[in-house]
Amino acid sequence: MIGDMRRTFGLVRRDSHEVQSPKSDKAMAKALYQTIVESLQEEIHSRSLRAGDQIPTEQELSDRFGVSRITSARAVRELETLGMVKRTRGKGSFVTDESLWAENNGRSDLISLVVPFSRQTGSGYVLLEGMESQASSCRQLITLHNSEETPERERRILQDVLEHKTLGVIIYPDTCLTNLEILSRLVAEKVPFVIIDREVLGIEADFVGPDNRAAARLIVEHLVSIGHRRISYMGSTRTTGLSEQARFLGYCDGLLGAGLALREDHIYLTDEISASEQIDEWSRVDENLASAHEALSHIMARPDPPTAIVAVNDINAANLLKAALRRGIRVPDELSITGFDDLPIASHLEIPLTTMAQPFYEIGETAVRLLQERIVDPSAPVRKVLLPTALKVRSSTAPPAT
Repeated sequence: MIGDMRRTFGLVRRDSHEVQSPKSDKAMAKALYQTIVESLQEEIHSRSLRAGDQIPTEQELSDRFGVSRITSARAVRELETLGMVKRTRGKGSFVTDESLWAENNGRSDLISLVVPFSRQTGSGYVLLEGMESQASSCRQLITLHNSEETPERERRILQDVLEHKTLGVIIYPDTCLTNLEILSRLVAEKVPFVIIDREVLGIEADFVGPDNRAAARLIVEHLVSIGHRRISYMGSTRTTGLSEQARFLGYCDGLLGAGLALREDHIYLTDEISASEQIDEWSRVDENLASAHEALSHIMARPDPPTAIVAVNDINAANLLKAALRRGIRVPDELSITGFDDLPIASHLEIPLTTMAQPFYEIGETAVRLLQERIVDPSAPVRKVLLPTALKVRSSTAPPAT
């Protein structure tokens, strides 16, 4: 009864203040909860409160600002609506991964993945699966863009995703030497991005990839352990991939660690092999298979040809295997062949391929986690994460016949 009379005459007590009318009561309530919201926003933006930190409880906010629990609860709900805090039942409210980049640039909750996969590459799905798993923990979505091994297309994609307000970018570069201008601009403007698999010369950025050097060394150690001493290496190029260079160094490490000398006549790079009339004929059918055939011709023409070949990736290894079988070379009886990646084709070739399995899922998951952390703190030190690989021994390797 008394409460009804007080409301009738506009005399209600709210947060220890007498308010003279229903209209002024509403204005005061709004000002009070908004003051709490703005104060906590400022603490989050200045990083006094960081992602994952617990904000003060509703009672602590009530005591700090001299307001009722109703008002402090309304402020917390407002922050939750804005996506700046997340409530956990029985534990409290915690600061979410609020993005300074997103706030300052009107970004969305989309993360963009740029890859250079050719049509025959099969690792993309597992990579994307790992990324989506980590992104979903922060209610972020992944957009996928394929440059198809074309630097010009890669550059256009990067320009497009930035114009479309992406939150950050994960880049699987085409090579280690292309699109330096736009990548360096991302660094200068503190755009959150992570590079995977292939580091780019001159670009200091977060990186995730396999430990290529250690992995290639393990492949050679496997071949040595089953009796091989003449082990060849087949790569693609000297310049366009730091990951490929790391695998070559691992090959060297493995031989030297076993007390075996490096031989220049056992090292073959497909972009340095001169084409013959026969390779021109094969090129009309399959350019990659033609390169493998020509490399194999050089390799097996030696007076003491190698008994095993370490190929830089599964595609090269698969083409070597097919070329060897067409030439009547028995694999692995006369020649052992290894790959790198463990693509889906590796276990389904005519002779299942011994290869080094990349942790594609973990690479994707780790890349998104690093990106999320970079979004929160654009000025944090650059990080380089190398993940372990796993040797998959199959039928393409065996002890040498001689």
